[in-house]
Amino acid sequence: MTGTGTQADPLVITDAADLYSLSTSGGPAMYCKLGSDIDLNGTPYAENFSPIPLNCCELDGDGHCIRNIYVNTPNRNVKVFNIPFYGGDMVLKNLRLENTELIGENISVIASDYQNTVSLYNCTFVLNIRRMSDMSAISTTHCLMASERVSLSMELSTIAVSGYYKRQFAVARNSQVRRCHFHLVLEIGLGDTSDGSSGSFLTGCTLTDSYVTGSITAASQLTDSTNMSYNCSFNNSYTALSYINQNNVYWNGNMTTPCFYDKELAGNRDFTASRTYYGLTTVQCKNAEYLQSIGFLVAGGE
Repeated sequence: MTGTGTQADPLVITDAADLYSLSTSGGPAMYCKLGSDIDLNGTPYAENFSPIPLNCCELDGDGHCIRNIYVNTPNRNVKVFNIPFYGGDMVLKNLRLENTELIGENISVIASDYQNTVSLYNCTFVLNIRRMSDMSAISTTHCLMASERVSLSMELSTIAVSGYYKRQFAVARNSQVRRCHFHLVLEIGLGDTSDGSSGSFLTGCTLTDSYVTGSITAASQLTDSTNMSYNCSFNNSYTALSYINQNNVYWNGNMTTPCFYDKELAGNRDFTASRTYYGLTTVQCKNAEYLQSIGFLVAGGE
């Protein structure tokens, strides 16, 4: 590694060994950035993955990628990044995760045993997951993106999640989400009726200028509910999702400014509930002039 770890002269990380050496060479005031893509294949961390230590106040991916993370521990909890200190304000930015396959009882991308605040900025995480726990979501406050003690905010980021949840569980919880895209292609074994909606994919979040796309498929026809959001606020945001093998699908939350969803993809379900939440045709969803006419802020043409 080169650099002194200051904001003006960050530590430059160029390979997997550098990345993991942060456990000893880093610290809660250290600034770091990637100097190249990091591929875990062919390294000691490929088959015996351990969480990447975020022992720094900032990790700037500088447009680079960490790829080929594979964890297969269906009876254990899985985490990709771990913050080893207490009470930090950590920034993770300009980073991509690719070919990341996570199989575990519970999964959290960013974790810590201590209370920490993390800002995720301009990141793209492509995740293939299998969450094998059927633990009730009401018994925990962690979610896919962050463990229980991590407070997460997100901006200008894309989270693409495919795979399987044995029981429906939150992707993001109690987070400020601004100008972000969630793409969910998930199969679920069970909905979350018994959880009082606390297992919704988005729980306690505020989404601004953001959108959710993809599909949610039940492994077999669900008689319980699929709750997409609970106790959330939506500002100038939209959803374009299809729902397969599900009788009851709910979007719960305040639409403080006009929002919309693709009602054709949603199987012509009605989520409006007397809110400024417009169920539109696919053609209307793509028509900038029409969206502006209902008060949705958009730039550009069809």
